[in-house]
Amino acid sequence: MKKTMICAAVFLLAVATVLTNKAYCETPEDYYKSGVELYDHNRFGDALTEFEKAIKQDPGYAPAYFKTGCVYVILNRFQEAVDYFKKAIELNPGFSAAYQAMGEAYYSMGNRELAIASFEKAISINPGFFIPYNSLADIYVSDNKLDQAVPFLEKALQINPYDYYANYKLGKIYLKLAKYQDAIKYFQRTSQINLRFAGAYFDTGVAYNMLNDAQQALLYFREALNQDPSYADAYYEAGVAHNKLGQFKEARENLIKAEDLYKLKEDQIGARKAKEALSKISR
Repeated sequence: MKKTMICAAVFLLAVATVLTNKAYCETPEDYYKSGVELYDHNRFGDALTEFEKAIKQDPGYAPAYFKTGCVYVILNRFQEAVDYFKKAIELNPGFSAAYQAMGEAYYSMGNRELAIASFEKAISINPGFFIPYNSLADIYVSDNKLDQAVPFLEKALQINPYDYYANYKLGKIYLKLAKYQDAIKYFQRTSQINLRFAGAYFDTGVAYNMLNDAQQALLYFREALNQDPSYADAYYEAGVAHNKLGQFKEARENLIKAEDLYKLKEDQIGARKAKEALSKISR
């Protein structure tokens, strides 16, 4: 009798556990969480299925519409993405991240004005959200309106000084504007935040080369090559710097390496550039 009661209790407990787990797994929040995990592991089709299940369970669950839109952006299905972002915003008018993502979708569709309006709306809802400032800056950079991009990047960095990409973009703008000392400042900040970002070391070297400080430039080209040994442009610029310093053997070695890497990457313009630089080195 005692054993029968124990078995019955264990059975009831098992049934309760199964029912509880089933209910738990079928909540929209858990389908959403499962979808986010799949999304983070680049399993976008599976993630989409989970988000759809969340929406089916709760048609008013705004986060699931938002993440569905994010999947469609990755799949380059931008109009569908916009439709889902709009639904997320309809359900949650203060959803600043949805406005930001919708702006990215609009921009990918070539609709610059709606993209700008979406980014500006994201900022108006949450002025401390730094990503829309970066996005607006990107638009003005693509329009070659560099001076108009600068205030947005400065604002983004005021909010998040450790955004290495915003620091880097600001450095690139100052490099194009021939404000080399300002460029160096932001490239160096980028390197401090992301020690392995070869591009920041390379561009610091380029700025020093433009200031005719070839010795300092070489230090940064070497560090760029430490991070990325296949960086053809770094070998090319190092060759140019060595040539300025009268170090012709080192200049030839770097330019030959650059030419070989350009050829390997099927970059004919780069290969011709390196070959031409080689022909001008004093023997």
